[in-house]
Amino acid sequence: MDHLERIVKIANSLSFEEIPYNVIDATKKDILDTLGCILAGVNAEGTNELLQIISDWGGKKESTILYHGIKVPAPYATLVNSTMAHARDFDDTLDQAALHAGVSIIPAALAAAERAGECDGKLFLKSVTLGLDFLCRLGKATKIGATEIGLVYTSTFAYFASALTAGLILKLNDEQLINAIGITMSQVAGTVQAVSDAALTKRIQPAFGAQAGVTAAILAKQGITGARNVFNGKFSFPKVYLNDHFDYDLLIDSYGENFESENLSFKPYPCCRFTHPAIDAALQLREETNMNPEDIVEISVDVTTQANVVCEPVERRKKPQVVVDAQFSIPYTVAVALVKGKVFVEDFTEAAIADHRILNIANKVTTRYDNSLAGRGISPAIVTIVTKDGNVHQRRVDHPLGSIENSMSIEEIVDKFKKCSKLTPNEIPERNIQEVINRLGELEKENNITEIINLFTLNKSNSLV
Repeated sequence: MDHLERIVKIANSLSFEEIPYNVIDATKKDILDTLGCILAGVNAEGTNELLQIISDWGGKKESTILYHGIKVPAPYATLVNSTMAHARDFDDTLDQAALHAGVSIIPAALAAAERAGECDGKLFLKSVTLGLDFLCRLGKATKIGATEIGLVYTSTFAYFASALTAGLILKLNDEQLINAIGITMSQVAGTVQAVSDAALTKRIQPAFGAQAGVTAAILAKQGITGARNVFNGKFSFPKVYLNDHFDYDLLIDSYGENFESENLSFKPYPCCRFTHPAIDAALQLREETNMNPEDIVEISVDVTTQANVVCEPVERRKKPQVVVDAQFSIPYTVAVALVKGKVFVEDFTEAAIADHRILNIANKVTTRYDNSLAGRGISPAIVTIVTKDGNVHQRRVDHPLGSIENSMSIEEIVDKFKKCSKLTPNEIPERNIQEVINRLGELEKENNITEIINLFTLNKSNSLV
């Protein structure tokens, strides 16, 4: 039995009751966090343009674009919802592999559930849990860094894992599910160049994967076949895309028993996870020393080369030209932390990135590479600040806030969700937000999870389109 066949057989046969409670709780936490990220991204640059395109295309009214309440074909709804989820760079992270999971899996699951007509809470939770786990396993099994190979793994692995999730919700049999995942292999993509060029497609790449996964599940259910030997063939995914830097055993080790989704981290700051250790260190130094940013002479930040995407090109990291530059900048985010004492969504707008107070401090930041700090994954950071009085202040952070070792509590995730819900152009009623929180907490009791989707929808008179 090859790897994909084994994964599919276990995924289809596994019951909700066989998944440990703590794993289900982790999935619920991820769902709540991702839904909050979707609301935060409703008005982000690029999302309204995409929404207008999809609205113009129209089509079968089967799945909901959250907040707006527009119903479109399931793949289209997935595309927009996933883009909104990732637009603020506020979504979950598997720190060990530097990728996001919920941003593709949860929008795909929501759209597939509405297409199916009904999906109870147990099936939804099982499907999302296995999708998150599959995506994370792909990340951990890959033994070459994203910037070394040039692929954004959040996007690349989203194709396979979203197909699994959507296929489970649409109740594909084993053969159909193998085909669905094989179909996505004909579409797999995701490039680091979009990050380097600060392109808006950086926000959309995971959504392309999620959309493709839903489309593949629909195609497979209608009898379309795909490549079978996705992981074990002569021209398999690991061989063609990863130069065979892949741990095949790790992909299936204890599959269906241990769930990598438990290891997902959550973001307290809406920017690339590689900036978070430095932000934490800067915030700690600011609080401990009560330093005046105007007294800072120089700042150095030591990280591994895995973090080069938030260090280079130096000119754009110190003086962001567009918001995506700022989201991927250690100099900018450290400067925000030191000047304002916090880092949140309002710090990533066209107006915010032109703030001279921030840019003056960002210009004093020098990033340096020290590969003795750690291996692959989110790099630790050592922040050193020299002030006018000659004092040197230093802080090292190995595990940023939100990581498994330094986790955010469910109360902190709920607070983040509530703050994100207030970022929409027209606020969703507070009673709806609280009901979502309550019902997600007992999601396994829902007869049809699509009822929860309605709580995210504005009245038609308030819709933006």
